[in-house]
Amino acid sequence: MDLMKLYDKDFNLLQGSLALQMKRQAVIQANIANVSTPKYKERSFNFEQSLQEATAPKNDARFLTKTREGHMAMTPPPAVVKKKMTTGRIDGNNVDIDHQMMKMSENQIDFNTVITMMRKRMAHETYAIVGDGTNGQ
Repeated sequence: MDLMKLYDKDFNLLQGSLALQMKRQAVIQANIANVSTPKYKERSFNFEQSLQEATAPKNDARFLTKTREGHMAMTPPPAVVKKKMTTGRIDGNNVDIDHQMMKMSENQIDFNTVITMMRKRMAHETYAIVGDGTNGQ
């Protein structure tokens, strides 16, 4: 396998992971913003499922295509799901602010980890091109 293709694949995976983490962050922020909204139901973002879908080959069996007019197209379940559970609150809202803050912290840690990995990859690439600055001395 070409080394550059492998590098691009890994770097694209990291970029895709950042994009999905930003989507997950937006869902968490919406939950927090609606913690006092009557009848609001918590939403969750399935990061793992979304990452698998983003990295799966397009000929994967999970992505069936409609080949004839009579066929139904198969699509994976949505990544953002409204939770149906209730917490016993009178206003019908089921957002647990403590749980959302924990999820936000976990997402921030994951985001920072991916950023660190990307920085290290770029630092290695820079070192390979420029060297250590001693010009071989």
